[in-house]
Amino acid sequence: MKSPMVYSLVLSSILLLSSQHSLAATPVCKEVASGDMESTTTCTYKGMSQAQAYSAWRAEVDGGEYVREQFPAEKITDTMPENNEEGLVQVEYETKKQVWHMELGYQGGVTSVSVSSKGGDATVVTVLSAD
Repeated sequence: MKSPMVYSLVLSSILLLSSQHSLAATPVCKEVASGDMESTTTCTYKGMSQAQAYSAWRAEVDGGEYVREQFPAEKITDTMPENNEEGLVQVEYETKKQVWHMELGYQGGVTSVSVSSKGGDATVVTVLSAD
């Protein structure tokens, strides 16, 4: 039987590793109000690829379940099911100069999102525009 000290050290190591992982996944965000009907949020995901940041953003955003799990390679527009609880009407996907762009059309406005990477970090810029 191993001593309680061994179990304590193993548990401490696991907690330390999981806390470092969760810190890497937590974005640093800055929000800027661009006017009465528009705001911009820029989030930097340290140590994440473009695809990882997109997945993290998708998991956190309202209506993320309606957005494609993987960003498509070609320009495409998805029409959403009517009367979904988020009011999302359509999502347009496009890649320009290695930056992923999405336009989410809601019943009450448009949200533009761009996902890019530089070095070992990724950035997600979200612009909310009400009608």
